[in-house]
Amino acid sequence: AVAHAQHAVADLTSKLRARGTNVRFAIHPVAGRLPGHMNVLLAEASVPYDITFAMDDINQDFPETDLALVLGANDTVNPAAQTDPNSPIAGMPVLEVWKA
Repeated sequence: AVAHAQHAVADLTSKLRARGTNVRFAIHPVAGRLPGHMNVLLAEASVPYDITFAMDDINQDFPETDLALVLGANDTVNPAAQTDPNSPIAGMPVLEVWKA
């Protein structure tokens, strides 16, 4: 797979921030082909680094978040990892976007 969305996402981010919207990126530790891959793709598209956050640094903010837009693999945001002990992803750390 080749990443193409980062420039469209950067454009949307610029437009939302121009309207005063607080935009932040939550990055799962295994997102992308290698650790840090998502950070590199966002930096390539000139997304400011100070609005990108590691999963552990942003999970507590989801209950006060109005909207979570998920791009990429759904296993990184699947609540079954926390709620279903029989799930193949049971125990895997996830971005808790369902709390938004």
